[in-house]
Amino acid sequence: MDYKSIVRIELCAYISGPRESLRNIKRGFPESGVREKETCTTTTPPTSRRASDATVSGITRRQWLQGALALTAAGLTGSLALRALADNPGAAPLDTFMTLSEALTGKKGLSRVLGERFLHALQKGSFKTADGLSQLAGALASGSLDSDQQASALSILGAWYLGIVDNVVITYEEALMFSAVSDTLVIPSYCPNKPGFWAEKPIERQA
Repeated sequence: MDYKSIVRIELCAYISGPRESLRNIKRGFPESGVREKETCTTTTPPTSRRASDATVSGITRRQWLQGALALTAAGLTGSLALRALADNPGAAPLDTFMTLSEALTGKKGLSRVLGERFLHALQKGSFKTADGLSQLAGALASGSLDSDQQASALSILGAWYLGIVDNVVITYEEALMFSAVSDTLVIPSYCPNKPGFWAEKPIERQA
């Protein structure tokens, strides 16, 4: 089984498998104009959540993220864009964060509005100054991540793919995990069809 197949299986398992209801996770949305959505998910006790964290391929989701980071970091060694960030610690923190995010996720055109919200949430914990982001860029470019920098990179990946920072939901529908399997799964939210539709074989979306 190739790596992309494993990624799709892991994300499908995460999206469609048992997990805590969004009602049990603090919202990180701005207070103005954003309403919470009722979801079709069910509440799972924390102990069951931990037990289900071992996924269908035999690895946990954290191990999957670590594997994704290892592959990504290997491809970023020698990156001129990251080296330029490392040499310019005075750059705007959001610009640095967005360049790092696009390098780590391999996605171009990420939302700056969403990136600003992720950065604000991360700054409460991992990232205190722009220098930390510049140092992370330099470590990725040189292929020499220490344990703290690896944790920071995992936090960025986790934010974009899961939409969550420190158990606070920053986004739901725009989490990258949904785009990776969008040809097969719909985003779990409002029920997308008539009662019992889930019993029918899903129709794969055409590109």
